Amino acid sequence: MVNGVPAKRNPRAIIRLLNRITVKSRIVRLEGVSDDDDTKFDPKKILFNEAMDEENYEDLIKALDAMITLADDKRCQIGTFIAEKLEHYSEPHIGWIDSLKQDDIRIAKSIFDKAVDVLKKYEHLCRILKTDIGCQWLSDKKYREDISEASKEFKEEEEDKKETKPTSSARSVQEVLAQIEKNMVEIEGGTFQIGCEEYDDEKPVHSVSIRPFKISAIPFTQAQYEAIMGTNPSHFKGPDNPVEYVSWNDAQEFCERLNARLSEKGGGKYRLPSESEWENACRAGSRTRYCFGDNDNELEKYAWFDRNSDGKTHPVGQLEPNNWKLYDMHGNVWEWCEDDWHENYADAHEDDSPKIDDPRSGSRVLRGGSWYNNPRHCRSAYRVGNYPNNRGSLIGFRLVLVS
Repeated sequence: MVNGVPAKRNPRAIIRLLNRITVKSRIVRLEGVSDDDDTKFDPKKILFNEAMDEENYEDLIKALDAMITLADDKRCQIGTFIAEKLEHYSEPHIGWIDSLKQDDIRIAKSIFDKAVDVLKKYEHLCRILKTDIGCQWLSDKKYREDISEASKEFKEEEEDKKETKPTSSARSVQEVLAQIEKNMVEIEGGTFQIGCEEYDDEKPVHSVSIRPFKISAIPFTQAQYEAIMGTNPSHFKGPDNPVEYVSWNDAQEFCERLNARLSEKGGGKYRLPSESEWENACRAGSRTRYCFGDNDNELEKYAWFDRNSDGKTHPVGQLEPNNWKLYDMHGNVWEWCEDDWHENYADAHEDDSPKIDDPRSGSRVLRGGSWYNNPRHCRSAYRVGNYPNNRGSLIGFRLVLVS
């Protein structure tokens, strides 16, 4: 906590908070004669930082543009009326807006009351409207252009967010191929530690050298799987839910078909991640139990597991990603790795290659936990083995791309 404010907040919420904290000193400074761009008063920016959504912008325009009739039959817009009143009002807090209700507004008082309620949502805007520059802004009807522009910028910002979030709802093969490529996240190479000293099968903690690679931001969805394989084996049906009832062998066949589709274009090769690649991606630079820390009370923000899943999978990419913009690395469905299962890391590789026995037999590795599991099983280091032909509603996969 900082001055009673939670440490982790939405960036826009932080901007709004800072505006409220600094507005008093800004008004003093901004009413000066400085033309410096850093200190010049910009009502549009104030509105943009303070308003929560498009509806608030529209409400504010409607409120300031609404017509009222006073006792002397004078008709005027609320914005003009407020500007005239503010020229002679010096009360230094939001109380001035309530005082406006005491005027004899003969017609459409309900409209005015609504306008006042809207304005009171923005206490620091009310302070700014009291200034000479604020009165001028209202009198010149500049607020229409500024608020409209702020609303447009807000819409564009929201569209940008939608474009950067991983998508999963494409249906045709060509759409899916483009979508898979778009959803791949590049992971830098380097050396990191894998494992944990908490349980025997996670020991010993050891260093692994990782080459750069790309990994899917989300587990593969039912829509994506069906487009490539022509079937959807999942128990919990939903095009944007992770595909499940997928064996390790099924995932291998998916890779073969996907790579065959892309070979004509000279694309790279998709495969299941090695254990070291998977854990590196899950940790996203952390060394804690989860990508965000050690407290499993925070896990619900990042994972679907036994506490919050309601006994089923959920659409991918709905919760918080880790620091590398990877979603559902904890929970939702277990994810297959390329490696054969080994009881511990006693003879582990020092590079990122999958550890594969010759000949291959026995179990393969699953990581990440699922909708059914408790927090311990969703830890970054937790690992379990399962036979390559086994399927279940707990098991899905994501892929890596190697050049």
